[in-house]
Amino acid sequence: MIIGIDHVGIAVKNLEKTLSLHRDVLGLEVKRDIMNIEDQKMRNVLIKVGDSSFEIMEPTDPASAVAKYIEAKGEGVQHISLKVDNIEETIARFKEKGIIFTSEKPLQYGNVKVIFAHPKSTGGILFEFCERAE
Repeated sequence: MIIGIDHVGIAVKNLEKTLSLHRDVLGLEVKRDIMNIEDQKMRNVLIKVGDSSFEIMEPTDPASAVAKYIEAKGEGVQHISLKVDNIEETIARFKEKGIIFTSEKPLQYGNVKVIFAHPKSTGGILFEFCERAE
């Protein structure tokens, strides 16, 4: 079941410049410092926004999904991450309703499992479903 918005993913060309805008101009708090996500060929930082966050992403390779997104659509909102209580049940339920996922199984990052729904099956929006073990 969807229980909230986990974060909004924002694709940018310059992570430090965008981080400075959010932290120094908008006054938002850094939730997690810049991190290199090698398997996704990007760097990211999490900015706290109330009970949610912005994931600011910068590609480290022109072949990455983030780089391809920026090339096709420019900088901006790339995905919306929805918090779920059970990712396996979420996948099964949405597959029954015709949702197509970009991978067969969720990706695991520490205590977090994520999977993306293909925008062709969700009205053009790239939804990420995210389960965080507490």
